[in-house]
Amino acid sequence: TSTERVRRLYLQKISVFQDMVFSFALAHPKPAHEAYAADVLLRWKQVYAEESAFQHRLLSLSRDPEDVRLKKEIATLRAELSRRMHRSELHQSIVDVWPKLTLAEKQIRERARKFKPELQVSGTDLDQVAGYLPRDSALIEFRLYNPVDFKTGEAGKPHFAAYLLLSDIEAEQQVFFEDLGEVEDFFKSLSGLGERRKNQYEFLLGKFDTEIKDLKRLYIAPDGYLNLISFAALRLPDGKHLVQRQQVRRVQTGRDLKPSSEKSPSNLLVAFGGVDYGVMQPQKNAKKQGNEEPKHLNMRAAKELEGLKYLNHSLYEAKTIAQLFETHRKDGKAVVYKGKEATEGRLKNLDQPPRVLHLSTHGFYLENASLTDWAEEAPLLLSGLVLAGANWGLKGMVDEDVDDGLLYSLEVLGLNLQGTELVSLSACDTGKGVIDYSEGVYGLVRAFRTAGARNVLMTLRPVGDRSSRDFMEKFYEIWLGTEGTPTPSRALHLTRLYFINHEKKEYRAPDVWSSYVLVGN
Repeated sequence: TSTERVRRLYLQKISVFQDMVFSFALAHPKPAHEAYAADVLLRWKQVYAEESAFQHRLLSLSRDPEDVRLKKEIATLRAELSRRMHRSELHQSIVDVWPKLTLAEKQIRERARKFKPELQVSGTDLDQVAGYLPRDSALIEFRLYNPVDFKTGEAGKPHFAAYLLLSDIEAEQQVFFEDLGEVEDFFKSLSGLGERRKNQYEFLLGKFDTEIKDLKRLYIAPDGYLNLISFAALRLPDGKHLVQRQQVRRVQTGRDLKPSSEKSPSNLLVAFGGVDYGVMQPQKNAKKQGNEEPKHLNMRAAKELEGLKYLNHSLYEAKTIAQLFETHRKDGKAVVYKGKEATEGRLKNLDQPPRVLHLSTHGFYLENASLTDWAEEAPLLLSGLVLAGANWGLKGMVDEDVDDGLLYSLEVLGLNLQGTELVSLSACDTGKGVIDYSEGVYGLVRAFRTAGARNVLMTLRPVGDRSSRDFMEKFYEIWLGTEGTPTPSRALHLTRLYFINHEKKEYRAPDVWSSYVLVGN
């Protein structure tokens, strides 16, 4: 079976177990029960993805000839599968690729077990995470679940649950576990622009307000649709935004609070900007791929991404950020790939993992792609970034590296970003074919984190070319140029506050500054 199918079966079993634990804890609300439910949530949320990242990290460091061969084979097959997934005759297009990829992935997983057979995250518990929390802070972790009626054995409608973990070990109660209500009720709370963010705060954080209102920092681990919410922009009862009361830091899971001992061996920034989407030097034999005409390649992608346009401000953004890096980082070096040079091949074959990878280009999610039974790898086969020559790639052409200019999330898994401190996805508004921020962002973030990136800075919704440039420049200016070198998360917090008080009225709007989110450890 495919890697993704294994993941889904595995997570389905964990989900049923969690539903029962959460339901019991909420039906019998005692501190010990709440702490146990919170511990179960902490231990098992996104555990498969984290273990995949662990295996990827170890194998990236391996110089064993067989490991190297398998990694190259998998990268080639993933690239081919990504292209073929969007042909017109779907089944016939991938039937000869899928089994090969499944076998290679199985072999690489078996080889990874020689490093350590058990799950690396299974030992993390609430007490450990509480010890990682800075003073005057708290972790709030959300989870979708289906309440279980133990008398009938039936599961109810989807609900959101969350636990609160306080850093204060002397507090009368350090762990709280709450049912927040039906998912359907949450969506009802989103009606009305004026009250929208107030309603969101009340639904998501209202039950914890007494415990968190005087803290300096909140770590928030969303789940499902909540990944699309800008918690920093939530309106408090007094009308201010949450970010004006305290720093808001996003993590994928509470386990991300564990400090990373890995340091980047590189002092290099690599930036892609001013990408030329319309010019690609196709292979001489690119007119035909396999037994199909080129028009079938990326047929579904072509319908949604037709006419990719040049981003006027992206090159200036990339160059400015590169200059800031070289100016403020001792011995820092920066490389900018632009125009025809900003290819998939350049990104896939970097000599070493950069300290910072900045990608100023279009992002996409093939929202209307119908993959039927072959959608097991979605969203990793539906989301991605657009690089040089993509307009040719949408017509079925490939360049000399056999790339089509569409870097799917599945292909991102093959990048070696071990030790990379930050990946910035400055993916601008494409008009048509923009990232769908429910599946597309999840796919890209998951892929870059699995590939080794410690932090990913991305947008929750499409942003304008010019405002994106200005925001990113200010972020890097604060991050790299502030005395004491703040963390990327602290720099993002200060950038948000700067834009809330920006001299340009239009930049003060929450939709401008709240779109940017940093995910990582």
